[in-house]
Amino acid sequence: MKSMNKGMVWHYVLQNLATGNFFYGQTKDTRKDDRHKDGDYTKLFSDWDLLGQEHHTTWFEIPKEGTHLDKLLHPKIDLLPIVKYNPNRGSKECFALINGVKDRDILLKEIEDLVWKKFKGKKERIQLNLRYPQRIFRDKVNRAFSQGFKSMLLCALMRTGKVVMCNQTIVDHKFKVSLAISRIKSPEQSWQEDTENFDAFANIEYIRMGNNKWKEKMEESLLKGRQVLLFTTAQYLINKLHLFYDIDVDLLIFDEVHVGGKAEEISNIRQYFDQSYVIDVSGTAFDYIEQYSDTNRFVWTYYNNVKYCEENNLPYSKINLSVAKYDTEFKQYHPDAPDSITNLFDLNDDKDDFRYPALVMSFINEHLIVGKNPKLLASQYTLCNSKHIYCALPSIKACDLICEYIKKSDCIYEPMSCHGDSKKGFEQINAHLERYSHTICFTVSANVLGVTAPWDTVIFLSTGESVSQFLQMALRASSNPEKDALVIDFAGERGLKIMRDYDLLTYSSSNSGEQLLSDVSYLDCFNTLGYNTGSEPRDITEIDKMMALDIKDVSKICAGVPINNEKLSQFDFNDIDYRKSGYRPYEYYEVNSNNTDQSKAKQVSKNQTKRQIENELKKKRETILDFLNRFSKVILMEQLDNHRVETIDTLLSSEYFQETVDVHPNVIQDLIDQGILNKNIMNSRISDVNSCVAKNLENNVIEALASVSNYDGVHRPIPEECFYAMMNGTSVK
Repeated sequence: MKSMNKGMVWHYVLQNLATGNFFYGQTKDTRKDDRHKDGDYTKLFSDWDLLGQEHHTTWFEIPKEGTHLDKLLHPKIDLLPIVKYNPNRGSKECFALINGVKDRDILLKEIEDLVWKKFKGKKERIQLNLRYPQRIFRDKVNRAFSQGFKSMLLCALMRTGKVVMCNQTIVDHKFKVSLAISRIKSPEQSWQEDTENFDAFANIEYIRMGNNKWKEKMEESLLKGRQVLLFTTAQYLINKLHLFYDIDVDLLIFDEVHVGGKAEEISNIRQYFDQSYVIDVSGTAFDYIEQYSDTNRFVWTYYNNVKYCEENNLPYSKINLSVAKYDTEFKQYHPDAPDSITNLFDLNDDKDDFRYPALVMSFINEHLIVGKNPKLLASQYTLCNSKHIYCALPSIKACDLICEYIKKSDCIYEPMSCHGDSKKGFEQINAHLERYSHTICFTVSANVLGVTAPWDTVIFLSTGESVSQFLQMALRASSNPEKDALVIDFAGERGLKIMRDYDLLTYSSSNSGEQLLSDVSYLDCFNTLGYNTGSEPRDITEIDKMMALDIKDVSKICAGVPINNEKLSQFDFNDIDYRKSGYRPYEYYEVNSNNTDQSKAKQVSKNQTKRQIENELKKKRETILDFLNRFSKVILMEQLDNHRVETIDTLLSSEYFQETVDVHPNVIQDLIDQGILNKNIMNSRISDVNSCVAKNLENNVIEALASVSNYDGVHRPIPEECFYAMMNGTSVK
């Protein structure tokens, strides 16, 4: 019977009842009964009849007029776990079930759900009950905006609900037009879903810029009294700014601002909408923390979350950090073999294979296949309970190659390469994880920002000391509050040091609304496990040993303190007389065209080029690094006097400081006071140096001297009395 609704079209599922193969297509309402009388289908039916294969057609009425609407569902059908994935889908309408006819009834139910969601059903919105950190942010941003602040930092742990926080701000302040901007496309899923899922945002119309007639849709929504949320990438928006000549944008939201948030195009966008309110959003916006005050800054970290959940007896995913070590029997006979996990995955000169294929396959067999090591029971393997792994490698080609290697092995983990060039988004990734019981996804870094997938394990097979990149990866495994996250780091003890630095970077600025479990150390918030030795946590003594650094690294420790470039640009190093002749308080005034003093940063002449500005900043950074590199020598000399140096205050009060570092201590104090150097991190690094120098003095005085002397290529002698004291093993009197 034909439908009376002439504006509709029909979709069909044509199933081969013998093989499980099926077609998904579309026809006009007027051709429904004649669709499968076409020549292509009559030939197909003849072939099936010849083989004795029956077929059946299921029809779906689509309440929408248009051509090729079936193609809107083809990619989604392709990603169903019961369907064989076809990466070259194109316009092909033919699909195949993985388990054949066994799943044909399930298939019809899945397709019916897809049809309903896409063409018929409006999802019932979920009642929004703001969680604790969301309530705290709401209070802070409302207070900040009411006090005259135009910008807000939202630096919160992944999956805290940052989209909800921003949308609640839109609702509270009755913003008519808001613009969410990102340099990457992946966060779009979260913006659309959270906006359309919750009842509190029912009046917000989500529109993606780039869609046809987005501006017309926006204007139509505004006429209906709705609030508009536009989502776009910075790359697209920068060329479309002229379209906003007649649009008042109330709120700018820069999502994942740690990715290119200081790029020129972002600066230009900020300048164009200079009257708008701004929220900078990221889970790891550490470079932005000091640019905001306590009033217009909200920081919610992994540590805040752990303490809050512990205090309120709530479930959470605790990080189990396993510090692994790359070593092979091969190295016993070939000492020149790769000395780090990164080198293991080096490419050959042609860039078409690994340089050490045998070692790569050996690594897969030893570490990714449970049961290969006769020394261990299956239950002792670190990966024994891991289902879905997210793994970092040093290059895109390495990601693609290792997938091929794994497919040739006995590894039960189904591999997928999901780096930036692979074009794998959240739909493809989640479909892969649903299709297979055990999976492993390879990437170069956290190239799936904004993607939530049920990974339970993260493995680092690359180096790099970025706190932001490490956390963006590591915290991907903690999406399920009912299951702890496993993080395996093959780069020495990097993970431990980064978790410490994470605490140092955020401790003083974290705002939970109240102090949570203040006596709980950051070390209590995660477990440090052995690797392939069971799951017993290591004690604090073992952790201290792991955190100790080699001699060659000692002089670099303090120089690794983050430097706030934004505030450094306002610091005047032109007056350098204080360096040798003693400290002279410098004055920092700005003079405008009327010769009146200004209280803000030094204005740059319009004639100065961007390169000149960058060079000036570079010189300032080099000046600070020059100072920091010499801190270890001061610590050494104090230890020769039997004095321990645990803090920056103690270091600055040393009688050796000015002569050795070649700067008055007040200059360093100024750098700290102005937020250019972080005092908490500075104290931690000095404590590290202190421990390492003490250890080196116990082992070898000559090596201790070398460890703090060869840092900048310039010979700077230790005072004679200190040198002889070192040689004699006595202290300087």
